[in-house]
Amino acid sequence: MRFRDLKSFLQSGRRLRPGHLTIPHAKAPLPAQYDRIHETEGGFKYRVQELDDGDDAVRLKRFMIEHFYPQAPVPTAINLLQGHPRYPYLDEELDMFLNSGMNISIKDAADELIGGHLNACWERDDDYDAFEVSPVDWLNAGDEIATDASDGDRRLHGIIWRDYWFQLTYHVAQLYMKRREKRWALYNNCNYVLPHLRGHKISAVTFPLFYDRIRRLDGIWTGLVSLMLTN
Repeated sequence: MRFRDLKSFLQSGRRLRPGHLTIPHAKAPLPAQYDRIHETEGGFKYRVQELDDGDDAVRLKRFMIEHFYPQAPVPTAINLLQGHPRYPYLDEELDMFLNSGMNISIKDAADELIGGHLNACWERDDDYDAFEVSPVDWLNAGDEIATDASDGDRRLHGIIWRDYWFQLTYHVAQLYMKRREKRWALYNNCNYVLPHLRGHKISAVTFPLFYDRIRRLDGIWTGLVSLMLTN
């Protein structure tokens, strides 16, 4: 698709809603089951729990706003937090993750959050037109649209561009689900453990849980970069 046509496509329908997330939500049809206490060789105990809706989800949302987003490279580069809560986008992004049924909370022995994982889960949409596209063109077109639509508001500019990033991620996930004849895709997004606890290698416990869940769904594990580089 030519750049001009792609830009027109990205401005059409509900693809441009400044300040909002525009891609659909989906929840994996798997119950939250894993809930276990682990102990490291050094005696540090932590609880890993598959997360469902409820108070723990609200706690993890606040935790990620406080700890993950101020340090994550892309949200920091586009000043995502500066637009919150004036624009509802960040709450909508986090709600998409928290409603996916593919999340994990990590707590210490005092039941305080020390980390977590937030993911998006999407079901294949057979009516979606998942055409081949240049990711670079998509994001550059999104940047031009964001410049025009934000009217000089750098916070809004970053939010609009962020939404186009997720539109692209969703688009590529749909493309690869159809290509591989899979029904579900897991998009791994927010992975965080408090810095002073990272030496405990907690991710060696948590990441296999995601692989197991997506395997049970007969789905694919997605990340935008890995999808773009995978044939």
